Amino acid sequence: MCQETLNNGTSVVIDNTNAQRKTRALYISQAKKLHIPVRCFHFTTSEEVAKHLNMFREVTLSLSLFLSLLVSLQAHSYLSLLQKQSGRKHVPRIGYVMYKKNFEEPNKNEGYTEIRKIDFQPLFESKEDERMFLEFT
Repeated sequence: MCQETLNNGTSVVIDNTNAQRKTRALYISQAKKLHIPVRCFHFTTSEEVAKHLNMFREVTLSLSLFLSLLVSLQAHSYLSLLQKQSGRKHVPRIGYVMYKKNFEEPNKNEGYTEIRKIDFQPLFESKEDERMFLEFT
């Protein structure tokens, strides 16, 4: 799908964790074949915040509410965590351990034209949104 979209001249956003260079290389090579610049937006969070966001996702009953909170938090990279929120299972401790063990920080020599680190900063539209989010802290 990525290749087809690039072939049609449309911009592509790969919204995934892509912890390893070899995984990212698949996407980067497709873009490079077409001489398309590749930018990386590396959203950084602590393990504690990642666990909090996952727990918040688990206990949130309304998918539309969760989506609106994510948009208001400007944490668009977390949309990949949704997939089908109601059927999504708890992320076990081993998931965090393996991600951390296998993580390779993005580097320009992979073929990126730009790498931007973006720290997670929640922004709330209302006190109620903030209260709900912080309730699970």
